[in-house]
Amino acid sequence: MVRTTSQDKMKIKNYTKILEIVLDNPGINRKKISQLTHLSNQTLSNLVKELSQYGYITEFTLDDNTALGRKPVGLRLNYKAFTIISVQLTIENLAIYLNACDGTVLWSKQERLTTTSSVSELLKAGVNEALSHAETRVFAIVMSAEGIIDEEHKRLGYVKSLNIKDLDLGKELTLFGLPFFLLNDTNLLCNYAQVGNPQLLNFMVVKLDTGIGCSIALNRHIQKTTDNSMPGKLGHLKVNNTDEENTCWCGGTNCLSTFLSKDFLEKRFSVPYGQALEVIREQGPSGYSEVITKYLSPILANVTVLLGIEKMFVCGRMVEVFGEPFIRNLDMSIAPSIPSWVNFLGLEMLTDPGIPLQCSTFFIHYFIEHILEYLEMIDQTPFTT
Repeated sequence: MVRTTSQDKMKIKNYTKILEIVLDNPGINRKKISQLTHLSNQTLSNLVKELSQYGYITEFTLDDNTALGRKPVGLRLNYKAFTIISVQLTIENLAIYLNACDGTVLWSKQERLTTTSSVSELLKAGVNEALSHAETRVFAIVMSAEGIIDEEHKRLGYVKSLNIKDLDLGKELTLFGLPFFLLNDTNLLCNYAQVGNPQLLNFMVVKLDTGIGCSIALNRHIQKTTDNSMPGKLGHLKVNNTDEENTCWCGGTNCLSTFLSKDFLEKRFSVPYGQALEVIREQGPSGYSEVITKYLSPILANVTVLLGIEKMFVCGRMVEVFGEPFIRNLDMSIAPSIPSWVNFLGLEMLTDPGIPLQCSTFFIHYFIEHILEYLEMIDQTPFTT
């Protein structure tokens, strides 16, 4: 573990201030940074020079036609200086990427999964292979996973389709000596949406895919996903406006997921999941997509009112196939149930930017906001030339 003196900590705090400002204000000049940080010009100049030497920020000439003489110089974060390993675990695949934090993929590998696959062994082999292709320092492993996730203890709590129960990935990956972050797939998307929408305080991301995923940000704090939290339970809220009766794997009856999940749709339409979605899309707005809207809208409306949700982002394979007409119909179905005192701005389709960029967005913000915590995880300071 790296040891830091009080003087080191003060310098790192100043690094953090500068990096946060540059992250939020690409192209900002030194004079403005000095005003925001209250650092002297000389101190700021030294710190910026050091951060540039480490490769974390770059200077560039601003295209300012109004400036006389020498054109002003702006600062921006150098995302390419940060290399991470991004991992995506779904019920069908394990994908591993070595990428720079601008989203550039340097190497990748995918494994098709079955109920007999050893996820931990495939993951360790994939990470090891990714490291063998790394030409610069790898800062962390960031992993997105479907299912019930214990993010704090880095465990896969339950992934039904892969027969996974309480898999301690944090322990499994200790041998690599890298900081490891395990996030629920929808929470990672929520983090990405949050960075792109700094004006929102309370919002949620709903993922309609092989199952139903949900992530909720309250006062810009993303709620941890567990089997006892609202995000973890959305798919198991009961559908009351139906004459059907379906039994869920959780033991409940008429859980929302029993009408929208991969298993249910494959059984109902007698074709694989992807084909089932295409069948529903071809039926048009009066087909089974109308039934999906009918079951979804009252539940989403209730959560919106209960938590004061301002915006709802919807994503996933179902949304991609059904498109904007499905979003509009769902939005119109929810709107009448929202009272005027709730500042609800409606639904919006969230385009999946891909796992490398999602993981990169998470790591860059974590690194800058928690540099001292990050230092406690590693044996070598990231502030070395």
